[in-house]
Amino acid sequence: MEDLVADREMCMYSFEVLESYLAGEGMPTPSLEIPDTDSCAVFVTWKKRGKGGKKYVLRGCIGNLSPMSLHNALKTYAVAAACKDKRFPPIVKSEVSDLQVGKTP
Repeated sequence: MEDLVADREMCMYSFEVLESYLAGEGMPTPSLEIPDTDSCAVFVTWKKRGKGGKKYVLRGCIGNLSPMSLHNALKTYAVAAACKDKRFPPIVKSEVSDLQVGKTP
């Protein structure tokens, strides 16, 4: 199997998951463009635009090296990195427009 690389669809889906979570809604369905492989380790990293708007600083990063379904991993770790990284307070709605996301599937 070819190595997966985080792509635009995965990043967009992570934002959809985070926004749904923060709004108290159900989790969105992943795009058909995101493969549902069951052999992925995933790390999700959120960064927030810093003062001056040019540099992004770490806001949360959590993942897992154990292989799991990519769809489930994206749902789980998009929220965990945003809200459960003990180094930072949980991300709130007002921060979303200043975030960028990165992944290592």
